[in-house]
Amino acid sequence: MVELDQQRTNGSRLERDPLGRVHRFSSPLDQEVAALCGAQIAYGRVDLFLPVLDRLFAEMKRLGGPRNFVLNGLEEPDESFWNALSYRWTRGGDWKIFLAALGGFLQKEGSLKEAFESRWNETEDLGACVEGVVEGLRQGASVATSGHPLSRGTRYFLVSPSGGSACKRWMLFLRWMVRPADGVDLGLFDLPASELIMPLDTHVLRIGRFLGLVQRKDASWRTAMSLTQAMKKMDPQDPTRFDFALAHVGISSGCTGFRGEAPCAACSISTLCRAPRRGS
Repeated sequence: MVELDQQRTNGSRLERDPLGRVHRFSSPLDQEVAALCGAQIAYGRVDLFLPVLDRLFAEMKRLGGPRNFVLNGLEEPDESFWNALSYRWTRGGDWKIFLAALGGFLQKEGSLKEAFESRWNETEDLGACVEGVVEGLRQGASVATSGHPLSRGTRYFLVSPSGGSACKRWMLFLRWMVRPADGVDLGLFDLPASELIMPLDTHVLRIGRFLGLVQRKDASWRTAMSLTQAMKKMDPQDPTRFDFALAHVGISSGCTGFRGEAPCAACSISTLCRAPRRGS
């Protein structure tokens, strides 16, 4: 799909994407922590969550970088910092628990790279890799809360395929980490790009349906797998290569969801689109 490939490395769009912030860190160990945080907050409106991410990353940089922050710096910021991280149903306290769990996990595993690669070598199943990492983080979160039930916001960080979730934010993180470095993705993990699953959110599902790539309407793990199979017909070795472009047709191009409207004139996939016309 040449039209999507032309949009995939659009630099201006990277600036409106959390991954653009991750590129500002140079160390791979910092990048993997920053990427996980960036992926976890990547839901809802970009103009609302990017300032929250910027606040988090500024504090991480002040305290020695993302990795050092989760390992050694969580007690340094005051309550006003944590309160500033509230976004929709995730609160500053949820972030603190999640990052504390991540710090404990890194002390045990060494790095997220090692954690995912070791689980892949055992299972060769991406869903199982995510399940294993998430379970380790859940255990750490339980320790951080002294065994009390996790809040909604903390649970939102720790979804898994077994619960039916599309795990969009985990799949987005893995796309960033696994796909070869190409000016967008980072290529830090030694996992096969051919086994990546499409990060399925509202934008990707809607555009995927408009292009006839998927018929299902629910944002579930099964739908993510179905869309991935469709993408594999275009590129079996790299099915998520078009994810960035698909997402930003909805995020950055002003797509209204209807054909024949003003944004369609500048849209490179308008000739392929099966969206309805308004009023039809």
